Amino acid sequence: MVKTYRYRIYPNKSQETMFMKTFGCVRFIYNRMLFDRLKYYRETGKMLFNTPAQYKDTYPFLREVDSLALANAQLHLNNAYKNYFQRKGAGRPRFKSRKSLHQSYATNNQRGSVRIERGHIRLPKIGFIRIRQHRPFTGKIKTVTVTRTLGGRYYVSILVEDENQVRAIDPHTFAGIAFSLHGLYAASDGTGADMPQNCLRTLRRLRREQRKMARTKRNSRNRVKQRRRVSTLSDRFTNQRADFLQKVTTQLARQYDAICIEEISARKLGREFGKGNRIGHMLTRKGWSLFVIMLQYKLAWQGKALIRVNIPHGRLLRSDDLEGAKRSFRLLPREKRSPFADAADCAAAVRIRDKGRSQIPATA
Repeated sequence: MVKTYRYRIYPNKSQETMFMKTFGCVRFIYNRMLFDRLKYYRETGKMLFNTPAQYKDTYPFLREVDSLALANAQLHLNNAYKNYFQRKGAGRPRFKSRKSLHQSYATNNQRGSVRIERGHIRLPKIGFIRIRQHRPFTGKIKTVTVTRTLGGRYYVSILVEDENQVRAIDPHTFAGIAFSLHGLYAASDGTGADMPQNCLRTLRRLRREQRKMARTKRNSRNRVKQRRRVSTLSDRFTNQRADFLQKVTTQLARQYDAICIEEISARKLGREFGKGNRIGHMLTRKGWSLFVIMLQYKLAWQGKALIRVNIPHGRLLRSDDLEGAKRSFRLLPREKRSPFADAADCAAAVRIRDKGRSQIPATA
């Protein structure tokens, strides 16, 4: 089984400089290879298979960074082309911007080139970096992805191959999970989860600071300062929401053997609610996709199942929910919302649980 662990690292000034140089070289080689492929296709009508090694003589600065990071940039470009030709709805490969909010690169572990010793992690061409390993792991390190947030924090995502195999268990307890407009979800047993108040307070502050940044002049010092405030609040909201989702999904994974969840999309809900709705914004802010991903891998670690159920009309669309969704993105506390909304969401969760249970073979 393959697992991923994410830790925060604390590089010094020279290591930060090397990280920024690696980010820039990975972005440069990705864009250069994409440019050459597009140009070669326009001239010949054929596909160009170029590698980062072909550019090191022309651009000597590429030799200063980790070669495996450049090789992974080539793999990412190949995967982008593969998705474009094979996956429906996937867009064509695009150039990476230096102003992107997400900066990262990936490297591989070869003969112990990546290892953790005495509170430090060793990375190729970087050396030993102080790491906050809040959770130990067992297994062999495969790949490591270094990420820098807009607020200046550095993280490593370690992909570990665990030799212990998990056996699937026969499900006996089932639960249905339905998406809730005024919360996060509603369960078939009548329970649910609301976004915590600290997330709501941070979200309100984030909106206020974003409006202030929109009124500042471009390329001004005030805009740079305001952008840092917005990035700090954005990171805080992301961490608070992730902490909340981790606790909720862990509780659900421990409590039930199989969870039947509503397969939902922002486009489908948008058609049901009509034009001018903010359903996609609600799904993004609440982290519904992240909630489903966390629930899936935590159940898989215990040999349990996540069953996706597609119900076209799983809930009754009420006028109060419709107007509330059209007005703005507001997560009301449970005591302030309509009792009919909770009842309809719970009924939809029961239908999802029954339909998901019917998909399990009778011998299970």
